[in-house]
Amino acid sequence: MLNLNKPIIICASGNSIPFLNSTYNSNGFKHGLEPKLENIIKHNYSIGLNYFFKFGCETTFNCSGDYQFYLNNSKELEKVPMIISAHAPQLKNNKISRIHGNTLLLPHSGKYFGKEAFKKGFYSRHLIGLFALSIAINLGFKEIYLLGYDCCEINGQTHFYQGVADLNAHTDLYIKGQLKHKRFEFFGVGKDPKGKYKTSTYNKPDLINKKWFKPFMIEKDVKIFNVSPDSVLTLFPKLTYEEFYKKIDTNIIQSEVRKDVWTFISQQLIQ
Repeated sequence: MLNLNKPIIICASGNSIPFLNSTYNSNGFKHGLEPKLENIIKHNYSIGLNYFFKFGCETTFNCSGDYQFYLNNSKELEKVPMIISAHAPQLKNNKISRIHGNTLLLPHSGKYFGKEAFKKGFYSRHLIGLFALSIAINLGFKEIYLLGYDCCEINGQTHFYQGVADLNAHTDLYIKGQLKHKRFEFFGVGKDPKGKYKTSTYNKPDLINKKWFKPFMIEKDVKIFNVSPDSVLTLFPKLTYEEFYKKIDTNIIQSEVRKDVWTFISQQLIQ
């Protein structure tokens, strides 16, 4: 059973997330999150978005809205304890299923339906930060912390893993033996040569507050905190990481709460 007296942390990829590019000795010498932050995420209800599973740390479940992201990272995602993704016929239909046994697919919608998302669709797979926030609210959590919801460039980077990921990684797409397109793995990271954000929504900062995140303001019984003081997203109260650390305990067993989340969602999907 979900303990809704506990908070849930949603981990996006903005560069405000404390990430160490030099020494970090949790699992040997590697790049990684600040140890204190990693410990908090691992011992709370938490959602990792897209590549957080790869460059961040383990969370209660990883979340994605783009079927292509799932297919591109299928082998690695198979090892993740739990995944929630937006339903897409390219992932599962009457003839095929390309999802792993650790994955649940949710209906999605371009409109926010509040706490009726299991029946009417989760808002919105086109921006994974919206989709995950809608999931957290529909799970019933009343206290939500947003990490890395910068929606902009901070200290010269849009993503905390920008300095360690291979931004040239791509898949060559051939048609009748001829190379027609290169599909870049990290296509939304950074800026293009003209200075435009590769994540197109970042180029419309007014719409981030006035359109995309505005529907969540109807949730008067849910406290949402943005742990990114320099974020373009200004609808929710902002916290520094020092303030965030003071508000959060670390006292859950991830494997147990993950089962509770899986059971709850599975039951909702069959009603």
